[in-house]
Amino acid sequence: MYSESLEPLRGEATAGAYSIKDGNDQDVRHHEGIFPIVRYDNEGRLHLLGTGFFISNNGLFATAKHVLNAPFKNGREEFPIGLIQFRPNKTFLHRPILRFAAHPKSDVAVGVGAPMSHVLDGTPMINPLLILDSEIPAINTRVVTFAYPKYKNEISEDVQRVMFEPSFFDGNLIEHLPAGRDRVLLPGQCFRTNIALHRGASGGPVFSPNGRVFGINSTGYDGTDDSYISAIRDIFDLSIDDVQVNNGRPRSVTIRELSRRGHVLITPNIS
Repeated sequence: MYSESLEPLRGEATAGAYSIKDGNDQDVRHHEGIFPIVRYDNEGRLHLLGTGFFISNNGLFATAKHVLNAPFKNGREEFPIGLIQFRPNKTFLHRPILRFAAHPKSDVAVGVGAPMSHVLDGTPMINPLLILDSEIPAINTRVVTFAYPKYKNEISEDVQRVMFEPSFFDGNLIEHLPAGRDRVLLPGQCFRTNIALHRGASGGPVFSPNGRVFGINSTGYDGTDDSYISAIRDIFDLSIDDVQVNNGRPRSVTIRELSRRGHVLITPNIS
């Protein structure tokens, strides 16, 4: 990966206008809790699929269903996918995505990134997590997303150089569609906004004015500010397999149960 400034995109928020808090109400380095999701080709080169964000401190994350479904054809995974977790001091980790659960109608999913340990002492590596909002903002509320559509991928003489530059994009919440937009592409609960969503922003978190995540980027239309986001609360009853809770046996656990046990932060309380 390399560092340079990429051209701004339509709809980017003013620099410094927004910040993100973690579950301890501390400022988060945006790129450490929100990350690009990538696929790997036959040569091991990576290609951007979308954006995801951590909802627990041990690798559980949320994103759009269509982002994680991208590598599958006829029920079979055609290429591996993973997430790029950025760390302090300009370091990063490749974390394979082990498994995920997707909502049957809404364009939302939760997944598990492979666990990572510190090289020196072997202690588990933790990540910042975002707070989820079980309430829906009022229509015409100003909302904002943070995602990775600013992306550059160059391959020269068998060397790949990749640039990810995340950014905020803001707009207004225009319409709530509890029965979905249509029967095919977005049949689940969603919202219409005028946030400019570009390719690569799918799966990114959408924040209420209180700084909590109430939605997930689903789709936008090139050249317009007409975009749709799916409701975060549709992940609450999704189940993740092989989760070990409080030293118990691995089993299937819902996001709602993980919230009751304090591993996922949802406000107001939904238990």
